[in-house]
Amino acid sequence: MKSLLTLINELENKLPFIAQKKEAVSQATVGWHIEHSLLALVKMISAVEHSNPADYKWTFNIKRSIVFSAIVGIKRSFSSERLVAWHFSAIACVHKKVARRCCVL
Repeated sequence: MKSLLTLINELENKLPFIAQKKEAVSQATVGWHIEHSLLALVKMISAVEHSNPADYKWTFNIKRSIVFSAIVGIKRSFSSERLVAWHFSAIACVHKKVARRCCVL
């Protein structure tokens, strides 16, 4: 898994293409996708900062159980930093695919 710094650097490398848009890929510009990725990161970090692990109460959820049991090798105890990095990596992957299709690299 890539580090947060690596993912942010990848987004930074796309800054010269912020005005580009390819309507066949997305109605939004590359800049919008970069902004959306960074806003999502800020929200995730804020949620982690304001969360209190002592307040967590597990409740049974059949959908969650099915999804997590289907994923081989998932760990139940992610560190906060790894969890944020994993979520941001997923978001950046989607936006990177859009940026790759829109940008002249």
